[in-house]
Amino acid sequence: MKDYSTILQHKWGSEHVQKARHILAHAEASKTVSMRFLEQSAFWIALILAIIGNFFVSITLVPLLLLMQGIGLYFTIFIVGLAFGFVFHVLIKYIDELGQGQHIIAGAFIPALALINVYLIVYFSNQLEILLALATPAHSPLAISISYVVAFVLPYVLKHTEHIKQKRL
Repeated sequence: MKDYSTILQHKWGSEHVQKARHILAHAEASKTVSMRFLEQSAFWIALILAIIGNFFVSITLVPLLLLMQGIGLYFTIFIVGLAFGFVFHVLIKYIDELGQGQHIIAGAFIPALALINVYLIVYFSNQLEILLALATPAHSPLAISISYVVAFVLPYVLKHTEHIKQKRL
């Protein structure tokens, strides 16, 4: 069961806190088998959707990689990574609210997968530029991948540090 110690921050009386804890414990205990299965499945469904979404975002980068270069390309890649990172942060927050502790797995796995995925897409787009004899110079797969992943994890890192600061107060 999730730790509901944040209830105490609302300055409730001890009887209200006890009543709330009792209600939450009762709700947790009375979950049906299908509801528990659904909660467990939600993590894996969300993880698969994040992987698929990340793949499609990577594919959409190919035209940008073929047409753009320099700071404009890096800025655009950063914005795309940031946008998908916000979506990913919402997903991680949802998984965390399920109280399964699996958000740590997703928080490490998805960015690592994004790094590999974007690296491969940049590599293949460089090969495509050669095949199409485009004037755009080859891009650094590592630099673009790192730029994307830094932007991708930025929303999560910012919210996490904000959360830590709030706990200290």
